[in-house]
Amino acid sequence: MLLDGETLCLFDRHRNLVPVISVEGDAEQTDARRGVGTYAAVVQGMQRLLSRGLLFGVSVTVTRDNLDLVIGREFLDDLRRRGARAVVFVEYVPFDGSRDLAIDEAGRERLAPGPSLLARGFLRHGADLVSRR
Repeated sequence: MLLDGETLCLFDRHRNLVPVISVEGDAEQTDARRGVGTYAAVVQGMQRLLSRGLLFGVSVTVTRDNLDLVIGREFLDDLRRRGARAVVFVEYVPFDGSRDLAIDEAGRERLAPGPSLLARGFLRHGADLVSRR
């Protein structure tokens, strides 16, 4: 994770830049796909951004294995509590032809209403972040 002091100062000076942190879901799912300790580093990065009052978002790679978790209210509420003010769902696209993790059409339909639901949950807190500066 490259959210060291120098990088945080850059984001603090240039608030038009919004970092987006990538996760695969919770600690178990993120660490399984990205390496042990990755989720802890992600959470630490979120804490650093939040402590400076910096706007940031989260990108979630959606797979067949994590779909239920990542569109769930508990997961999204946790991201909001950690300071994320935007969530982008990125559908997993296999590069090797394997469809094991790819979501199917039914999964895409379940994912489709997500942005409108997220807007109600995330955008109402945006003024809180701006007012802390």
